[in-house]
Amino acid sequence: MFSYAQNLEDVRIALSFGKAGGRTYVDVGGGHPIADNATYMLYLQGWSGLVVEPQPELAELYAPLRPRDTVVATLVGREEADVDFHVIDRLHGLSSMLPAQAIAAKEWGASHRVERRRVTTLTTLLDRAGITSIDVLKVDVEGVEPDVLAGLDFTRFRPVMMVIEAIFPGHSEPDYSRFEPMVTDLGYVRAHYDGLNVIYVVGERPELIAAFTPDMEAKAQSSAALHRYGRAAEDKTHPDHAAALALSRGLLARLPYLSPDLLDGLLPEGAPKPGTDDWRAMIGRICCGTDGGKIHWD
Repeated sequence: MFSYAQNLEDVRIALSFGKAGGRTYVDVGGGHPIADNATYMLYLQGWSGLVVEPQPELAELYAPLRPRDTVVATLVGREEADVDFHVIDRLHGLSSMLPAQAIAAKEWGASHRVERRRVTTLTTLLDRAGITSIDVLKVDVEGVEPDVLAGLDFTRFRPVMMVIEAIFPGHSEPDYSRFEPMVTDLGYVRAHYDGLNVIYVVGERPELIAAFTPDMEAKAQSSAALHRYGRAAEDKTHPDHAAALALSRGLLARLPYLSPDLLDGLLPEGAPKPGTDDWRAMIGRICCGTDGGKIHWD
């Protein structure tokens, strides 16, 4: 199997449920729709569901890449409220409602900004999306996982499996004591801890609990993972290296025909302004080596 998740959690889910598609996930803290994503492999197997990702620039990527999903760009918590959301530049996966994340960002060399955002409950979002049953609930919200779970009406919604990040931001040791008492009181059994997430299975599904065996773990660990590869056009071992190389060459060759506004948004600060001779010279020098101009081919 090919894993897109941070720690092979998507492989473990797939192995426990089997290959049947048509199942439903709810992914709270979805992040990028493919990279380090716990539900993308399931999507490729025919699953779909609700994705909650509060950062609009990430949420907007789902429509062209995962059109079957319902995506909401909001924060999720125990009740309706307005809160400060700390958006970490570059390290988008660490953005959080916790002020401590902003302090940690400085130590990691990343800046941040604070946005006043609305929090809603998971129950409200499920009702709006028309979801009545959940096969897998995944929660990765940088320290506020207990609040997300508190905002779910478990008398109406009972996920078969829950995958909850257990590492508190900035630490390497698990801290699932923040939410496990509530989860086990609801009749869930801890089936697996993978070093990052705790996987719980509802007590009524003992066959899924039993699926988490050393044999399953061996199969998971043998899976290829996207994060083991570099950039597709630069890493020859990447599964899409040939396609990425062809695309990059093709796009460079087509530079004179692309929208100047599009290119201006991609170019670094200080680049020549669109429409000037300097801009045209820059575009021409870049494209001439790949557009059949007989300069060179590699």
